[in-house]
Order: sequence, then C-alpha cells, then structure tokens
Amino acid sequence: MQTRWHENTPNPDAPFTADKNDYPAGNLLVMRAENERLNKNLAEIILKIADGQHEYFKNISAGFVEKGKDFGSDGYPLLVSPKIAIVFGDEVSYLAFGEVRFYQEHELNLQPW
Repeated sequence: MQTRWHENTPNPDAPFTADKNDYPAGNLLVMRAENERLNKNLAEIILKIADGQHEYFKNISAGFVEKGKDFGSDGYPLLVSPKIAIVFGDEVSYLAFGEVRFYQEHELNLQPW
C-alpha cells in the first residue's frame, strides 16, 4: 500500500503506470481537488500522516496515466467515511457510553451525524 486516506479517496482495483512508475492494484490515491473541498489543510494533514507512518507517499503530476485507467474514471471508486452508531440500554452506564463516544470522536475523528 502506498498511501492511506479516509474519505473521497479512489482505490484502484487494477495496477497502473503514471510518471514512469508502476503501481500495483490496491494503492490509495488522494485526489487533491476532491479532498481540498472537504479540508483546506490537506497538505498539512498528509504530511502529519506520512510523518507518523511507515508508508510511502508520492505525487503524481497528471490525471492521465501511461498504462491502466486514467484517474477520475470508473476504475477508481471513491471511498466514503463509515457511519457508526452507538446503541445502549439501561444496562450500560452513562460513563461507559461517554467513554466510547469520546474515543469515537477524539481518537477516530468520527463525528456524529
């Protein structure tokens, strides 16, 4: 795997060649225009992720590839953020529920919808 991202990230299901580099199936692509609409600090976020991971990040200069499907085609479906619900009843304490919700919001960065 070359990069990781959480939302609006195409996931190629086949290998491709871009900028004279071969990429196997399963790489994640961070489309700048798509993601900058969601977060203006995209470059800063990517650098922070790269700094904390042993993953390899590489810029690709264009949407056209030398071999494989061009970026933006149906070969790169967008990933969407998961929607997670927390269900509890009388047997669950409010403190335990709050701990799970805090973890969801602050550690996983999943906001309630």
